[in-house]
Amino acid sequence: FFGVLARRILKENGVISGAAFDDSVKVSHIVTDNVIDLNKIKKTKYVQSVIGQVYLQVEKILKTGRKVLFSGTPCQVAGLKLYLGRDYDNLICIDLICHGVPSPGVWKSYLNYISKGSEVHEVNFRDKSHAGWHDYYLHIKYGDNSQLNESHELNTYMRLFLSDKNIRPACYYCNFKSGNYMSDLTLADAWKIEKEYEPWADDKGTSLFIIRSHKGEILLASCDSNLKLRKSNYEFWSKMNPSLVTRTQVGGGRKKLFSDFSELDESAFWKKYSPIPRKKKIRYIAKKVAKVTGIEKALRKRV
Repeated sequence: FFGVLARRILKENGVISGAAFDDSVKVSHIVTDNVIDLNKIKKTKYVQSVIGQVYLQVEKILKTGRKVLFSGTPCQVAGLKLYLGRDYDNLICIDLICHGVPSPGVWKSYLNYISKGSEVHEVNFRDKSHAGWHDYYLHIKYGDNSQLNESHELNTYMRLFLSDKNIRPACYYCNFKSGNYMSDLTLADAWKIEKEYEPWADDKGTSLFIIRSHKGEILLASCDSNLKLRKSNYEFWSKMNPSLVTRTQVGGGRKKLFSDFSELDESAFWKKYSPIPRKKKIRYIAKKVAKVTGIEKALRKRV
């Protein structure tokens, strides 16, 4: 969905800005008018991005009259708006329903530990090629072409993130919930789409978007011939994706996690937090069996 909007801006000689991996697999915001760089921005990154000088770059481009499509977390969009100090008709901001951003330090440590000295050439936090949209995998490709492919439910880094332990402290006090978004469009996964419109429940992924301004509405209208669109209910999706309106709560054991991260050496830390709880393993296996037998699809519609 984001790719369609971004290509529209690029066709109008505009510029796009968003989070991308650099050569050292650090996540930073970039500004580009190159469609090749769009693929770097499109993919999900479960780690905080570095803004650097991007706000300044965006401001300079806006003053030339070119359109800019800026994408980021709600607080990054708010940061840009506050930095600019005024509204620009040629600026369109897209944010996302944010669960919270993990620590860049923990991500760097995890990559260093898991790669065992090998160069990391590719990272995909949301690889759907193995088991579909719901059971997305963390995919890491190394310089020797070996790979790590692990379900988000079993991977150590993803489990720490999704258990709300490895999230930056400010995220627990997020001010951008309950309608406080400053974007033109908000994007997210349409989890539980089977309860709203079953024909789209193909496990390939369905996007949810919320129009927040006239500029967002105009951009969407200019792209609707390339999209399958369906109007829906805000209240329904706020229940299906509570991070839209509710702050993430501090995960149990967070204080101990970061105490260990400071005090233990890298290998000891990851070995301590790598074991998968037995109940977690059993639950995951049960879900896989349910998917193969077709039971999972029926359960999703009921839960």
